[in-house]
Amino acid sequence: MVRAWTDTVWPVVAGVVAAVGLVEVGRLVGPLAVLLIVVGLWLFIATVTYGAASESGLRLRAASRIGLLSSVSVVALLGITNLAPAAGWFVALGVGVTSPALLDRLAPQLRSVTRWTSRRSPSSPPDQAAIDQTFQEIVSDWKRDTA
Repeated sequence: MVRAWTDTVWPVVAGVVAAVGLVEVGRLVGPLAVLLIVVGLWLFIATVTYGAASESGLRLRAASRIGLLSSVSVVALLGITNLAPAAGWFVALGVGVTSPALLDRLAPQLRSVTRWTSRRSPSSPPDQAAIDQTFQEIVSDWKRDTA
């Protein structure tokens, strides 16, 4: 079910949301202005991203992709929120939170949380015996040091 969402449904939903947002901004300011805004934001965001993270190993190509994705996303968000001021934020949040990139990045953490909660006994924390033993060792060492 998750693979069907990330492989087929999400790209269509995200594309429709982005297209609606871009068309709305294009209706407001004109197609040439949308193109200039996207290109200007793209160059700005890519330059700032590369300048901030190039020493950490970020390549120019990756910074360029981040800049393009960010600029189109910002302009589409402006269009969606102009079209539907309250619901547009929820639509954008829904598309962003369910993106395959985010789900793939969070999958290991989500799996470890579900494993931890399924193994955990409801009456005691997971390592209570080890905690008790360590506490007893600390107390006995403390008693020896004060005597």
